[in-house]
Amino acid sequence: MKQFELTIFSQNRVLLIVLFFPISLLTAFFIGIVINISILNIIIPISFLGLVGFGLYYFSVGHLTVIQKEKTLEFIWTKKAIFKYNDITPIEIDKIETLVIDQNELLKKIITQDRVVKINNGKIYKKDSAKFIDFLTKNTNARVIDSWDVWDERGYLKIASRINWFLLISFIIIVIIYSILKGFNGKLLLFAPLLISQLFLYQLQMKGKKKKKTNGNNKYTAFGR
Repeated sequence: MKQFELTIFSQNRVLLIVLFFPISLLTAFFIGIVINISILNIIIPISFLGLVGFGLYYFSVGHLTVIQKEKTLEFIWTKKAIFKYNDITPIEIDKIETLVIDQNELLKKIITQDRVVKINNGKIYKKDSAKFIDFLTKNTNARVIDSWDVWDERGYLKIASRINWFLLISFIIIVIIYSILKGFNGKLLLFAPLLISQLFLYQLQMKGKKKKKTNGNNKYTAFGR
């Protein structure tokens, strides 16, 4: 019997955090303006953001224990008072057909003959994620793909590539125009290199996937089969 401890980050919950956190910042700023006492208008907003940050972390993160018993994987969530994750039915190791792994370290999904088990371990608090991925790749005959392969199999990759090109070119044009009008002192330019490099990286990854498919070096069966 083997046991693996994983820290899970739900993508849907993280997306909600991304949408909610700016509202929290504005609320904290408003609290600081309303309170006239010099000390409290600093302490209270910081405390508020701290509580919100802890609440968002508690909301998005789950701690999952995976137990291997003979030919079966069992999944046990660490109990939470609220924001619980749905239980995962045990799966047979022999029925695992596909592993979706990004960057060789982020296990996104385990796909069996009849269902998809979402994992989504993060880059932080990795715990036993590397050991679990190594166990799965060595003890199953599953093909290993990444999220771009999934998009490709579903027919989304070409559309995503075009949208990404549009965003990349558009943002470069915006930065150039902004620099001409405002100079190089604008706050926008602080985030421009990061965003442009990330969009460019996505484009290279998608281009690599399309090139492999064209050359016939990335042959795999239909998604979920």
